[in-house]
Amino acid sequence: MPTLTEESDLRALVAELGETWLDFDGSQSLHQPAARRGKRFLGSDLARMTAVWGLTCHVYETSRAIALLVDNHMPNQAIPLVRFAYESALTAAWLVQSKDQHGITAFLHEYNRTRAALKKDAFEAVSATFRDVAPEITDADPSEFEGSADSVQRFRGICLDLTPGGMDAYIYYRILSSYSHASVNISDLYFQRSDSSDGVPNYVGQQESLGAPLLLFLTAASMVWAGRAFTYMTQDKHHRTRIRKAAQLLGINSELQLSEHYRRRHLNKATRRSSNQSPRTAPEK
Repeated sequence: MPTLTEESDLRALVAELGETWLDFDGSQSLHQPAARRGKRFLGSDLARMTAVWGLTCHVYETSRAIALLVDNHMPNQAIPLVRFAYESALTAAWLVQSKDQHGITAFLHEYNRTRAALKKDAFEAVSATFRDVAPEITDADPSEFEGSADSVQRFRGICLDLTPGGMDAYIYYRILSSYSHASVNISDLYFQRSDSSDGVPNYVGQQESLGAPLLLFLTAASMVWAGRAFTYMTQDKHHRTRIRKAAQLLGINSELQLSEHYRRRHLNKATRRSSNQSPRTAPEK
């Protein structure tokens, strides 16, 4: 069970985790994660390291913006940032745990896929400004990164691939997303149902949606998971110890591992690939 439930305590933990990151970010050498331990260092290994490190950095930088909004009594406006920190943290954990090069290959494939879509749209734009720069859009060939058993196109899949995580992790994401897009939920923040027969809602000004304690909890949890992903590459025991202490205070597990769903999915794909590559038996004459 979590020992921190009060907003002030959660806010203090977010600040403490931020200080921890300043103590350990950038000063250590990086190592291959478990899935690549002892193997020759490749460009894809560097890509994985920089992806995990960059995502973790942004989780911690974003946490500062979230704290600023919460401190100024603007929790609703912090929700999209909490969602982003949460998504980045779980993606970092998934990348560092993923087997061999499948995760980073899928990560780069999705980046190039979206760049290719941007380039296509730019060529079709009404504005000459966009059409003129379309040929200059780089990293727009997803075929360079085909063949992965993984995909990051849908965040639901990343959640299912992690334990603890699964569908519960995705539900948190969906809740945060419901207040991160133009939607009925956003409109309803400013109105209440009317008791009058005409049914016209009453404008009441902005109401709080998810509440600062939950947002701070998810922010701190995201900092834990992203920080722990980073320690898999630094192998810094002191950093790992401080991350685990924060996780205990939150009542969460700092270790996000690959789930049975991930292993079963990879096994099924490997089996299908093996079947497709097996030579067919010649028919008897």
